[in-house]
Amino acid sequence: MEEPRGVRVLLQAAALLATRSFPFRLTLFGDGKDVSDFHACARDLGLSRPQVDFRGRVPNAEALAALPNADIGIIPHFASESWNTTIPNKLFDYMAAGLAVVTSDAKPAERIVRETGAGLVYRDRDAADLARAIEVLADPARRLDCARRGQAAVRQAYNAERDAERLLAALQQAVASHRRSGRREKA
Repeated sequence: MEEPRGVRVLLQAAALLATRSFPFRLTLFGDGKDVSDFHACARDLGLSRPQVDFRGRVPNAEALAALPNADIGIIPHFASESWNTTIPNKLFDYMAAGLAVVTSDAKPAERIVRETGAGLVYRDRDAADLARAIEVLADPARRLDCARRGQAAVRQAYNAERDAERLLAALQQAVASHRRSGRREKA
């Protein structure tokens, strides 16, 4: 856990929800250079277990096994050069597990969530907007609709088979282009 992953903003949103008596339980997996700061932030905001549960680093299989116990998967990454050019794997993990997704407007996660209808997007670094998105998805019908759309998108487009097909097509196109350019040079 590091600052650019938006954990502090997520904790601030949780504190806002707590002041509104909004029921929630936030489970965080991972470690990193800023994790002790996030523990202190949670304490300073009046958040404690069971509202916020820092699980630390766990095997990926354990984190994935916990997803069915959740209602919403949250990706609070800051919009930055790094996150605007990277798709976090957790996006597809959440979608495949049938969770509605809330993501910051870091691209391309924003694009995928909007295009698929898998969840909601909030303004980067805006705890109040993140809290609002979470509250909207408290509606079971809305949350279930997003979850179903996300699962369908993973089945149809965002999976290893489709990735392999796209990679093979790109390689075939590159080989064909190379062959065509080689023939022109010899002539």
